[in-house]
Amino acid sequence: MSQKLYDYDKCYEIAQQCSSSSEMRKLNASAYNAARKNKWLKDYYWFVKKQHNPYTYEEVYESLFICQEE
Repeated sequence: MSQKLYDYDKCYEIAQQCSSSSEMRKLNASAYNAARKNKWLKDYYWFVKKQHNPYTYEEVYESLFICQEE
């Protein structure tokens, strides 16, 4: 059984073809896993992480109020 070894440069080259880490995982799971295990994903600055801002009480209350009116 042959095993491909992915070094930093090879993983970086594959990552440049992708716009997100999930896309890299779909394109080449082995390269993604090597980059993840070696903590190289942080070097791929173009992989933008989704940011979720917590909801405020007022936003939740308003959305519930709007749903009840319909």
